[in-house]
Amino acid sequence: MAAISKTLVLSALLVSSVAAQVTYVAPAPTNTTTPTNSPNAYIVELSSANIQGIFLNAARSGGGLFSHATVHSVKNFTSDIFNGASIVTDDLSADDIAQIPGVANVWPNRKHFLLPLPGRKGFPHFPSPTQSTSNYSVHGLTDVDKVQALGIKGGGVVVGIVDTGTWYLHPALGGGIGPKFKVLSGHDFIGKNSTGILAGESQLFTGVAPDVKIRSYKVFGAQDATDTETIIDGFLMAYSDGVDLITSSIGSDGDFVDNAWAEINTRIASKGVIITVAARNSGAYGPFIGNPGSLTPSAIAVAACNPEFQPGYAAYLNVKGKAQQYIGYLGNNDETFPTSISGAPIIALSFNLTSETDACVPLEVPAQSLNNSIVLIRASNQCTINEQQANLEAIGAKNILVYMNEEAIGIPDTASTASFVAIVPAIVGELIMPTLKAKKTVTLTIPSGSTVAGVYDQVYSGTPAYYSSWGPGFDLSGEFLSNNSVVAAPGTSIFSTLLDEDYAILSGTSMATPYVAGVASLYLSTHPKPKNQADVQKAISQIILSGTSMLWNDAGVSSPPIKFTVNAPVAQVGSGIINALSVVKGSTTVNVPRINLNDTANFVAKHTIQISNHGLLPAIYKLSVESAGGFYALPPASQDGMSPFSSVIEQPVVMTPKVKFPSLITTLPGLPISVDLTFTPPQGVDESRLPIYSGKIVISGTNGDIVAIPYLGAATSLKSIDMFATTWPELGQSITIQFSLGQNNIPGGTSMSFVNTAFVKNFPALEWIIKYGSEELRWDIYKAGWTEDLWTYPPVVGEKGYLGSATFYSDSDFGGGGVLHPTPPLSFNNTSPFPVTQVEHSIAGGFTTALWIGNFANGTQIGNGQYYQRISVLKPFGNRKVKDDWSVNGGPFNVTGVAGQ
Repeated sequence: MAAISKTLVLSALLVSSVAAQVTYVAPAPTNTTTPTNSPNAYIVELSSANIQGIFLNAARSGGGLFSHATVHSVKNFTSDIFNGASIVTDDLSADDIAQIPGVANVWPNRKHFLLPLPGRKGFPHFPSPTQSTSNYSVHGLTDVDKVQALGIKGGGVVVGIVDTGTWYLHPALGGGIGPKFKVLSGHDFIGKNSTGILAGESQLFTGVAPDVKIRSYKVFGAQDATDTETIIDGFLMAYSDGVDLITSSIGSDGDFVDNAWAEINTRIASKGVIITVAARNSGAYGPFIGNPGSLTPSAIAVAACNPEFQPGYAAYLNVKGKAQQYIGYLGNNDETFPTSISGAPIIALSFNLTSETDACVPLEVPAQSLNNSIVLIRASNQCTINEQQANLEAIGAKNILVYMNEEAIGIPDTASTASFVAIVPAIVGELIMPTLKAKKTVTLTIPSGSTVAGVYDQVYSGTPAYYSSWGPGFDLSGEFLSNNSVVAAPGTSIFSTLLDEDYAILSGTSMATPYVAGVASLYLSTHPKPKNQADVQKAISQIILSGTSMLWNDAGVSSPPIKFTVNAPVAQVGSGIINALSVVKGSTTVNVPRINLNDTANFVAKHTIQISNHGLLPAIYKLSVESAGGFYALPPASQDGMSPFSSVIEQPVVMTPKVKFPSLITTLPGLPISVDLTFTPPQGVDESRLPIYSGKIVISGTNGDIVAIPYLGAATSLKSIDMFATTWPELGQSITIQFSLGQNNIPGGTSMSFVNTAFVKNFPALEWIIKYGSEELRWDIYKAGWTEDLWTYPPVVGEKGYLGSATFYSDSDFGGGGVLHPTPPLSFNNTSPFPVTQVEHSIAGGFTTALWIGNFANGTQIGNGQYYQRISVLKPFGNRKVKDDWSVNGGPFNVTGVAGQ
């Protein structure tokens, strides 16, 4: 059965979203907590349509099965792949619902949010330009341009977009809706840029698959929030409408494979539909943060990478006797050079291409006025761009062109408006400077109107985007170990459509996901449409195995940026950057998309793969191992929680497994050949810090094909992890946190008060940090004198001293020692019971709080007296009935302050 309790307010994780981000330095985690489940809301699967009818009638009428329960909301799902309902009830727990005859599964109804990353500063909208350009594209990184040059543009494919909707009136999206338009149909439309990335086409840019048809399903409202039931409704509607592919840039925190959205995706894929889902934008918080909808081998999870070019503005260099040279630049506040300066000469203050001090000190006023010139300088790491600007303004400069040093290019953040500052890549300075040094005149032409141009990203081109969420998933026993980030696509500073006729530059895995959906559409337009799960898996393998490895990227943690020579981990980028030409035209296939090695206690050493040559001639394949950088998911013992991005990414760790395989394989056309791979985990690592290793098995053919299977494993036994961080959990009162439970020990004499009046609210507060995700966390209360030898699972009220489980207040405004604000006494009706299931790990620096206002899970209230409490969390792969499979804290406590007693 699926997870049936609500996940409590969990550690500081960002939810994935439709988002924008161009800064590279990762933020630090905070203690902010985010609820992810709708209170007392569940998605219920029924065993048959007949049972579904009985269940729904009883829920709506309050009779029969629900005669002693209050049900606020009922929604039904009717499909050939899913008969179910979504309900909200005050009185029934998930356990109660699961006991109803005919109930097959119960899941929490999770909340999903839009939590955008910041947009390009000063560039939220790009109005329709008056000039066209062919100088901006991100397709060179993925070979989409080469596929489109063959005339392959996704014709005959219908894509369902389950997201925030589509502004179908946009000229780049066809300007209308219906059978004659690009957008065939949809539900509750509103503007979105995903459609443009996938299928847009205008004088400005071309999407990945501009000939596809679109059906759009809006599942977000005005509050930028939705829930699992609404997402499932959109996916089932798209499936019912007969789409070939479904793509969704939605997400929330959750790295457990057992969830309703993933289950629906698995069933839709079994009917021949390809699914792509964003990996989320929580990369700053380190590994093991997934997106529920992607945690199935039947869906493609999409990570984001940085493209070769950022969108900027066009200008043209002119040298007498030579052809005009196009360049792209980024202007301060995302503005353009004033057209009044068009034709002005470029003047260099220094001809030194390696200078670090251009305009870093006050300058002498030149004999020639700079009012009608453009001053060229090199970026410096010895002074700021604001200092350079001020020194140049002091000598009369009005227009400044800065070519980069070894640092990353970006929008110039300048304080003064007295001059205009533009930034270009280092190669532009290298292009201009020799000509100026030769005393030749170089002028700059500024075209009228807004002309989009590509600006080369000299540092981060083709590297992982720091915001892209990391895997693997918490279930390392199945096909989910490396499924959080399967393949990557351009996601940073992507130019696409917006509301009305506008364009925007946005970033996130939300941009990368429709890109991969576009490549999948190119595949579908040139291959037979999938009819079943096997066909879908074949397509997924073709897409994943096309990935091109990316180099490790510390995303600005070091300055100047370190140019690493080791590959980025599979947990971050999957197989790498998708290659459309390999996906569409590759003649070599492998029957598996990934190799999951698991942890050392559940290690799977031998894997058999099948290589097929679909060409016309025999091919010889060479196999090799391409190791990626390893990392420690847990910090040193002196720190708490899982390592954030800034710690994990600082330096890759060498972790290379031994792999045995035949070095050369000869294949005949159409005849698959089996190959055995035998792995040995890497040695010499610190197993206490959860080492994660990965890489790819590269298969290179004499037919020109190169495919690579990603592998990933944990070089430790997950069961050996002590789940609670040192000195945690902590127990205190809601007004002041005052007790430390200590590692595996709650000090005797701990006292609790339960005060719940209009003016005073003071309750026990349990706070915890756990190192790894857990299927269950409990807070159980026993009679005084209880001992561990009496423990059984599950505990039964009234037996062996068990009084019941604590509860937590659902809507408390509490975190790390705050004060509750609601004036009326808090209601027991607004509490949820322990245990909580699918508990996310804590991030270093973050913790989780549970406020107990005095009621047990069975509705009774605690009284003054002596008790024993047991706080326990299930270890990875743990058997709930085995005591040693739990990390436990416990001890006696005294209740002295129950109001009225």
